[in-house]
Amino acid sequence: MAAVRLGRNHLRWCDACEMLVLETDTCPVCGGKSREVEITPPGDVRPAFDHDINLIRELADKQFGEGSGLALIPEGRVVLLNKAPSLDRMDEIIIDGCTVATIRYDLGSGWKLINRMQSAMRIAPVMSKGYVVCDDGAVKFIQESKNLMAPGVNDAHPDVKLDDEVIIITKDRKAVATGTAKMTASEMIAQDRGVAVKTKWYKPEDLKVCKRSYTWDELVKNNEGIIRKRIEEATAFIKKNVENAKTPAIVSFSGGKDSLATLLLTLDAGYKLPVLFVNTG
Repeated sequence: MAAVRLGRNHLRWCDACEMLVLETDTCPVCGGKSREVEITPPGDVRPAFDHDINLIRELADKQFGEGSGLALIPEGRVVLLNKAPSLDRMDEIIIDGCTVATIRYDLGSGWKLINRMQSAMRIAPVMSKGYVVCDDGAVKFIQESKNLMAPGVNDAHPDVKLDDEVIIITKDRKAVATGTAKMTASEMIAQDRGVAVKTKWYKPEDLKVCKRSYTWDELVKNNEGIIRKRIEEATAFIKKNVENAKTPAIVSFSGGKDSLATLLLTLDAGYKLPVLFVNTG
């Protein structure tokens, strides 16, 4: 079955300018080619607010030790969240032009940070827990999608428990893979058989960390052309429908980002329509 998307993925990135680009294949600053940022369909991206960033950093520090949160999200970074399908809530974390990790809410256990290779490589040099050290001979097999077996474990932080999200590293702290612990730390070291860590992300990647930071104001200014174009299209659509409607127009408002954008667009179109609050939960 084909992936269901909310239209085309408009999130793009210019590697030369190290900047988010909206919609266009060409960077509005340098004129170079932009690339699509890979996200999970259907593609419902929003800005990460301060409380989101604080939550992500707190989860990283809790699971992998103090300093892991700032290593994952340095100061001055524009962060996006993409809502992904899950039993409850799951958001992909987008930084520096790529999806680096996921946060997921599990009923009964709460929020959890689930690393991908990009976040694992950011966190590994500073992490003080949540790790499993593999034998050098196991690296090749892990990178071929194999799980880490107990005989291939050289060490593990003593607090690692069953079903913990862990980062598999070499003895020189190089991130090899991420996955879920299928044994406690003591069992991994003592056992001579069985799966120690079920791997999730394991393909080698180059670390992508931008050399510069920028603000939301800069991002909006650099993409002002496409934003203005979309505003003009939307306000023209609103005017056409209000003028042609045979019944009074209202704005349905739930307090979310989409209904707020709709309300603001009606104001840009020159209307002060009655607002009907609909509590969507």
